[in-house]
This record gives sequence, structure tokens and C-alpha cells, in this order.
Amino acid sequence: MSGNLGIIGAHGRLGRRVAEADTPDVVIDASNRSCVERVAAYCAGSGAALLEAISGLGADERRLLAEASERVPVLVAANLSQGHYLQTLALAAALRPVAGGREWSVLVSDRHPTTKRDRPSATCLELARRCEEEGAVNVELSSRREGPPVSEHSIQLGGAGESVTITHSVTDLIASATGALAAASWLKDAAPGIWTMRDVWEADRHPGRAATEMTLTSGKPHQ
Repeated sequence: MSGNLGIIGAHGRLGRRVAEADTPDVVIDASNRSCVERVAAYCAGSGAALLEAISGLGADERRLLAEASERVPVLVAANLSQGHYLQTLALAAALRPVAGGREWSVLVSDRHPTTKRDRPSATCLELARRCEEEGAVNVELSSRREGPPVSEHSIQLGGAGESVTITHSVTDLIASATGALAAASWLKDAAPGIWTMRDVWEADRHPGRAATEMTLTSGKPHQ
């Protein structure tokens, strides 16, 4: 069976057995770090693709995901929204003309409500990494836990008497939910390996593109 399956009474004896017998095409993990080992093992054993969308992955979790990716496609997403992808494109375009220029400082900041545990966020760390990849040499991080849902991520380029800010604001998690569905739809037909949301958003432009290289054994999230 392909597609979604709704089970009424999923926690009853029969419902549990039906759920156990139905293997999904894609598993979306939006839980927490403590579940990664079981989720990765389940996907590797069942053949289900894995969309890993939790924040704050450590070296052990990245190793488990890398091992699972040898058997099934695994997409690790620091941020699921398409707006974040557009922000990374704008960031690259802004930094390339001044790559290596020490006269421009870079401040990467994230704001989440107080319920957000990770600080700085995975998205903030990823943006900082992208700044460094584009040649930025003075990159600082800032995190705030205050204000309304859901989040804001900004990159401020500071020059002599001027600044440029690239901000992505999310006011509703529908942005992430939409991205998760797009990723799941794409991932179910992907080959085993490590993938990123960039692969999803650029699939139409690069239909034959190979998996993006991604180091999962380090302490920083890569996308």
C-alpha cells in the first residue's frame, strides 16, 4: 500500500497490530535526541526512508544516521522551510563580493520562544557555517529565547557606517510542515545516502544531482 493510512483506535490491540504490519515509505522524526537510535534502527531494518528533523544532534546521533544511510535514504534537516533555503541563497549572493574582506563583520542570530531548548539553534549554526564557507572571517553568534512563536533567523553584515541584514521570520509551523511533506514526497524515491533540504528544493533544477556530501560525525549540523 502506498500513501497515508489512518487508523481509528490505533492504541487498541488490533490497531497496534495493524500499525505494526504497515511499513511506511518515509518516517519523519520530529521527536528528540533520545529517539534517534530507535528510529534509525527501525528505518534501516524496514527499508523506510528517514527525514530527521530534530534539533541539537550530537556526534553519536550523527554516526547512527550515517550508518542507517548506507541502507536507506536519510535527509537531515536543520530547517525544513523553503524560506530558509531562499535565505541561504541571498546570503551567498551578499557575501561573495566581499569574501575574505575583514572590513565586514557577520552576526548570525536566532530568536525562539522560551520553550526552545537548543541554543544556538541548528539553523543558526548552519547559517554560520555557510558564512564561513563563503569566506566570512569575522562571524559571531547570538541567541535569544523570548517573544512569540515561531522563530527568526538573521544575518547582519556590518561595514564602516552601514549594515545589511537578511532575515527569515516564521510565524506559523505550517511553513515547516509544508517543507516536511515536500521532503517526504521526494525522499521516498531517493537512493540510500545522506541528503539535505537543498536537494529537495533544487530537485527540479538538478533532477540527476548526486547526494550532497555531509559530514555527520562532527559536532556541528551540516546541511
